[in-house]
Amino acid sequence: MAVPALLAVLTATQSRLQNRVTEFLVLPPFAVVIYLIFRDPLGKSANLRSIVILPCLGAAVGELCFRYLSFTPAGVAVDTLCVLSLQSLLRARMPPALALSVLAMLLRAKSLAYIEGVAEASTTIAILFFLWRGFVISRLLAEEPLKAAGSETVSVGEPAPASVVPKIP
Repeated sequence: MAVPALLAVLTATQSRLQNRVTEFLVLPPFAVVIYLIFRDPLGKSANLRSIVILPCLGAAVGELCFRYLSFTPAGVAVDTLCVLSLQSLLRARMPPALALSVLAMLLRAKSLAYIEGVAEASTTIAILFFLWRGFVISRLLAEEPLKAAGSETVSVGEPAPASVVPKIP
């Protein structure tokens, strides 16, 4: 339920920041981000560096690479190397950051509107995800041990003489 609802929110907010002709291109990388973090809410990608910082830096790198190197094979190669380097430096795993970076070049982003759109979307995802994880997942994890303990029956009593194995020295 959370994944479709969050995608609907992003679709509504992104249309204000992106060009109507190209806004559909920006949503798929965020759909992947949402899928990855909601699929494994306690995983390595479920942190602020992966959800917000890396995608925003990727968008900025893509815009800078387009501005100085254009949408050329060399520009895409430099863009890719920069985003992969940032991923290693930040110790963040979020493959859609590279897609958002290349999209900045493909969309010929020359203003801060693209980076602002990525920042708004990734921040919205992070806020809603951390709220969901804090309220829903933490409650599920807190209830899990109680259910497991309640479903097992443990008998504490004296062992029957037939079940006692004598020690052999």
